[in-house]
Amino acid sequence: MLFISIRSFSQVYLGLNDLTHLLPLPATDHISALLHPRSNGPRGELLPYTLYQKLPRMVPNLDPLMLYQQSWKVIAIRLDPCFVETAPARSCQPQIRLVWQPLLVKEYSVGTIDATLQTFYNLTATEWQALIQQYAQLKNARVRNVRSAQALQVSPQLLNSGYQGAYWKGFSQLVLNYAGTQNLARLTFMNVNAMGNMWVFAGYNIQNGMMGLMKIPGIDKNSQVVSATRLGSPEVFLSVVPTPTGSEHYFNFSKNSEVAKRTWSPDLIQAATKSAIELENPRRHNSATVSCASCHMTRSVSMLTRGSFPSWNWGQILQGIVYVGSTDATNTTLSFLRGDSLRMLGYFDRTPVISDRVIHETDLSLRFMGAASKVSNLCTRNPGGC
Repeated sequence: MLFISIRSFSQVYLGLNDLTHLLPLPATDHISALLHPRSNGPRGELLPYTLYQKLPRMVPNLDPLMLYQQSWKVIAIRLDPCFVETAPARSCQPQIRLVWQPLLVKEYSVGTIDATLQTFYNLTATEWQALIQQYAQLKNARVRNVRSAQALQVSPQLLNSGYQGAYWKGFSQLVLNYAGTQNLARLTFMNVNAMGNMWVFAGYNIQNGMMGLMKIPGIDKNSQVVSATRLGSPEVFLSVVPTPTGSEHYFNFSKNSEVAKRTWSPDLIQAATKSAIELENPRRHNSATVSCASCHMTRSVSMLTRGSFPSWNWGQILQGIVYVGSTDATNTTLSFLRGDSLRMLGYFDRTPVISDRVIHETDLSLRFMGAASKVSNLCTRNPGGC
């Protein structure tokens, strides 16, 4: 009985930081340990140059080939048992998703550039089950009765063990075993202009090595542009072209939050906030129902309005709209607020940024895994369960 009690006490369960990994920025002498576009395993390179060279210029004042060879690094890894992209949600796809940013050495430490790539690698239900079981073995964790003990943050495991430790060597190899050119299904990007005040969103679906431009939901166009009229302020000064129909208060507030907070009625400000909170709820929206810019702007709007009017009863105002999860949904990056940051998961220069949307998606993935009798793709048995 004593042996059983000790064994139970020492069990480790998977949590938010096991499905969404925000990697710590490395020391200058450990940059090479990060995954890069030519990192490869049984399924080929993570991002072959034949595909990368078809992208528009991601950072105007830097050579694209140099960026590809030296700067692009994986800064976040997401393990998703049920990526949903239908309206309404009817089916889902197990995936590995990698978030990339260019890393540069600045003043003897590593910083990032405000541009992003995201690559999507499809898995079968069997592959997902094998992946998560192997990850659990790597961490010596349990995958039944999934629960979370920590809020989503910069990877605690990597902060403790570093890029030279056994955990990163095992985890990065596990990613390479299951992700590569062979199952690369999508590539999306956010580039930035030389002034740092304009960003373009677009993406490609990939099949048999061929890239086809995606239509962005809500605007039926291949690209979307966000421009900022002021940089460095916690206030939001962002314009979107094309602007999706609906949520007019949300987009009008984003154009000049400073004026809106001073002149709008509480009802209008709350309407803008409700739109942002609804976009952050993965039970209400997924990538098939919302435009890129709409989703990337939510963090600034939702944080700013609630922080600016702390006396309002936000719990009551947002009742029925806000996502309700089962884990610690604390946003560990609340201290960072810049209205010109469109980042959802990654770094703004050296500052980590996590959006509530990412926290909610990760929580929903944990709930999905915990609802299954074993770690597998529940959607193969119950598509409505997504």
